[in-house]
Amino acid sequence: MSAVFIKVCWAILAGLILLLIFPLTPFGEHSGRFELFPGIPLIVFGSALVILAAMLHTNVVLKIFLIAAGASAIGWPSSLFLHSFLFQYFPTEPVTYVLFFFVFPLTFTISTIGSLIAGLLLFFRRKLRKPTN
Repeated sequence: MSAVFIKVCWAILAGLILLLIFPLTPFGEHSGRFELFPGIPLIVFGSALVILAAMLHTNVVLKIFLIAAGASAIGWPSSLFLHSFLFQYFPTEPVTYVLFFFVFPLTFTISTIGSLIAGLLLFFRRKLRKPTN
């Protein structure tokens, strides 16, 4: 069961990476109706990654990195929506701007690389422990 969860987490993480490389619509583009739409797949994939990673019974480091990747994927479009909402009332509000352009992308990059390294180390440790007959 845990192996299935790990494979699903890797698939979700790959989906998040592909969404960020090839977005449906650019983040900065405002349609006028609902500007959170480009971020909805990120929020859905990020939520699924956080829930599945929390249910994993595996290495704690891998679990932490997967949860951090999912949380940063949720926070990225959420901070854009929050910035657009708060900018109407506080024109000099820089906190969500810094979150959107610096904190969440950096967190997602670090947690993705960390989860890949932790997952590969876990995979190779298991392969080395099993004797081949």
